[in-house]
Amino acid sequence: GATNYEIGRRPEEKLEQGFALRVESGARTLVRRLDCDDFPEVRFCGEYPLGLVEYPDADVPVQVKLTAYSPFIPLDAADSALPATVLQFTLKNVSGEPATATLGGWLENGVCIASGREMNGSRVNRVERSAGLTMVLIS
Repeated sequence: GATNYEIGRRPEEKLEQGFALRVESGARTLVRRLDCDDFPEVRFCGEYPLGLVEYPDADVPVQVKLTAYSPFIPLDAADSALPATVLQFTLKNVSGEPATATLGGWLENGVCIASGREMNGSRVNRVERSAGLTMVLIS
């Protein structure tokens, strides 16, 4: 309805989601969320149809870049409307020392996020891997 498009409207429930970087280098282990709190100098450049994000920090031995986009196929409205976002992270060791980097992500299952407390129901997450891609299907 019309209330979904009100100016200044905020979501009633916050969906917990995000990504984090873990870097092990020598005796040091560093864990940082990929957000503006843990990377205050984060940079974004929108070049349709891509969103390019850089997470610079001189204290982190691994450079992190993100390229994000939704499928866009000219003259193919059905495939261009797929409810998907592709996130491609690129990590580069810029320290000159050996480092092991791990990316982790979390996404709360938003199905019935508000009404689930009031009704009997269950939320199901399923991980699918195919052709080098990892997908989380929620219902």
